Amino acid sequence: MKGVSHSVLGFGSTSYETFQNCPRLTDRALGGCGSTRCLQRHEVDEMAEDPDEQKDKWVEEFTKVLKKNANPQEDVCGWDEPGSKVLEKNLGPDGFEVADKVGASGPLIPVLIAVAAAAYYWFVVKPQKEAAENA
Repeated sequence: MKGVSHSVLGFGSTSYETFQNCPRLTDRALGGCGSTRCLQRHEVDEMAEDPDEQKDKWVEEFTKVLKKNANPQEDVCGWDEPGSKVLEKNLGPDGFEVADKVGASGPLIPVLIAVAAAAYYWFVVKPQKEAAENA
């Protein structure tokens, strides 16, 4: 993508841990493919007071860049500005997320063991004790 320039406008909500994940990954990937950043990525937070105002600000700045017909030879900033936190995803060949070795089921295993132990006690041990006491 040498000779191409870009800027990214991202929408998201800070209520999610993946806030701006996709725009940041897109900006990083475009830069990695050789495109130059002509304007810093703008990240709109829907939790802010006026997200439309944020979007309009980016549109105005990007329009100015387009009117100048600016095609910088070097990035105006790094992909990690204004933020660089990315929740990396491990995708399998089918495109779905692959769980880590511990994965989402990690905390579930001790819970299942506790439930199985409680059920064993309630349905096996307790009736045997009651039967022995009543005999």
